[in-house]
Amino acid sequence: MKTLIASIFILLMQPVYSQTSLFEGAYYGLSLVTGATNTTATATSGANEGLYDNNGKSMQAGRAEVGYGYLYQDEFIINVKATYDLTKPVIHTSLDTANRKDTQQSHFSIAVEPGRLIDSKTMVFGRLGIHSNKIHYFREFITAPHIGGTSNATTSYTGYGLGAGIKSELSNHVVIGIDTEIVSYGRKNPYFVRSWGDIATSNSYKLTSNITSITVSKKF
Repeated sequence: MKTLIASIFILLMQPVYSQTSLFEGAYYGLSLVTGATNTTATATSGANEGLYDNNGKSMQAGRAEVGYGYLYQDEFIINVKATYDLTKPVIHTSLDTANRKDTQQSHFSIAVEPGRLIDSKTMVFGRLGIHSNKIHYFREFITAPHIGGTSNATTSYTGYGLGAGIKSELSNHVVIGIDTEIVSYGRKNPYFVRSWGDIATSNSYKLTSNITSITVSKKF
């Protein structure tokens, strides 16, 4: 990730070979997103008090995007876009005192991508994004005294992403791109509603996503 970002910004400093309007204007696209969302949880009470990590499960998601590129001084592109995930991937599963399954219910982002042309058909860019991610937590307990009981919570997170990528023309007005991004979300205390009547808020969760996207887009 760090190597890719460093390479992108080195390319940003290279001379421009030609001018183009390929990346100007409004566009739409579809992406295949792969990666993982890791959870750092803090148990604030009980026998499990302290920190523990839930390593993210490898996930794939479909994503739609719309955006607009503004060509500045014939070589710099300022791109603004919005994305929305079309699927609901499972981001974590584990088994200890309960069967645990965390699912991403809704994820969207707004990003600014400043870039520079390498040649008439290729550009490199950085990304600064704001993300909203809604996670559903599900627990089915397998130990006493609540064997068979369930616990559920749904919580929305807001985070900031930093990334870089490259785009190139695939055919007339069709562009293919690949990018990678790290997203850090704030910490929340989900309200778990348990089947036996309790409400638990003893754990707080902080999310970090590492995602890579392959996108095919077309100008309107």
